[in-house]
Amino acid sequence: EATRLASALAAVLFLLYYHRRLSQAFGSMAADTATAVLATAGGWAAFAQAGVFDAVLTAAFGTAMLALFEWIEDPAHKRGLPLFGAMLGVAVLAKGLVGPAVAALSMIGVCRERGLASTAKDLFHPRATGPFLLVAGPWYLLCYLRNGQVFLEEFLWRHHVQRLFSAEIQHVQPWWFYLPVLIGALLPWTPLLGALRQRDLGRDPRARFLVAWGVMTVLFFSLSTNKLPGYILPALPAIAALIGIRLARPPVPRFALAFSALLLGALPLAAELLPAALADGIRDAWPPSDFPVPVVFGVLTVAAFTAYLAWRGHAGWAVALVT
Repeated sequence: EATRLASALAAVLFLLYYHRRLSQAFGSMAADTATAVLATAGGWAAFAQAGVFDAVLTAAFGTAMLALFEWIEDPAHKRGLPLFGAMLGVAVLAKGLVGPAVAALSMIGVCRERGLASTAKDLFHPRATGPFLLVAGPWYLLCYLRNGQVFLEEFLWRHHVQRLFSAEIQHVQPWWFYLPVLIGALLPWTPLLGALRQRDLGRDPRARFLVAWGVMTVLFFSLSTNKLPGYILPALPAIAALIGIRLARPPVPRFALAFSALLLGALPLAAELLPAALADGIRDAWPPSDFPVPVVFGVLTVAAFTAYLAWRGHAGWAVALVT
């Protein structure tokens, strides 16, 4: 149980900071909705109570990225850069150089708008690199001094470079591996991905930054030879934020919200079917021996009421009902 404490604590603290930053940037409605979506998404709930470092990495990396919001909106506002550097250092301590790599890729849009030299000048300024090196540097230096060349070969080369290109790590998966993983990680909110519209997101540079953050995270790990489901967890805060922004603006995607309610209700049925389906095949598993009729009826009722609330334009209440 103690091994799960760090993940749970990081997840909860990050949600508090996440809500605060989104509320400042996009308003309370978007922040409330995005936080509810992220907190109840299947992937977030699973890794927030797992004894692995994916949630810690995501919390640190997400905090670093959200700290850049003022700078993304106006390059003259640089007060978030020290927090960005420090939390990126925490992300490096949690799980290596993944955080800086994805952060760099997420800056592609910013570089296109401001130029590479201007962007690099700010991000590599001592006010950002100083906290980063202060947080991450001592551990890396001590590890190198103690282990020497072995540290460079095993940790940096094998578990960073070779993990991207070599089959020796034994987690080889096809390029499309993260498509179903992402669908599952966002449940029951997956249908809301279809409600995202470019015209709602392209006006605000911070929303464009969130798009780059989510897309580049999934793309980076999709191009890697070795894949595990938790690798794309850092994309979920960006995607949930985009969903929150979308739901805060009319028209309400009523069918997507109703479908989300139906998916939530499908979980008890899936829990009943899945063990038998894996053991004997889906044909033998259906219908389940103990079909949860009351649960299914209740879920259909909730879905219908969710659709009604969405139809009336009450997106916040509809999200709360599914949550």
